[in-house]
Amino acid sequence: QLLSSATGAAARDSVRGELSRLHSNAAAALMELGDYTASASEAETAIELDPSWHRPYLRLCLALASQQRTDAATDALHRGLRACQAPDQQDELQAALLELGMALPEDREGREA
Repeated sequence: QLLSSATGAAARDSVRGELSRLHSNAAAALMELGDYTASASEAETAIELDPSWHRPYLRLCLALASQQRTDAATDALHRGLRACQAPDQQDELQAALLELGMALPEDREGREA
């Protein structure tokens, strides 16, 4: 039963990851179409499904910045920095902060040297 339970949990995580990617891709497509509000909504859904993946935070930031919502865009990237622990993902989020001219967070706790 323990194996069955572990297998079920792994399958659920896999499905959530795939759904997150679909919503993140929808966010990117909606950005291209200029529908920034819908893009932000899709990115938020992707984050809810898999908060450890950086791409939806980047897409949320772009959608919010496109709406002149700089504080919310900054917050989205900071949320991503707290949630995403992979060094390459952290680097992409930091680069986005720099590219958008936003201040880097003072603490990078959770970031491995």
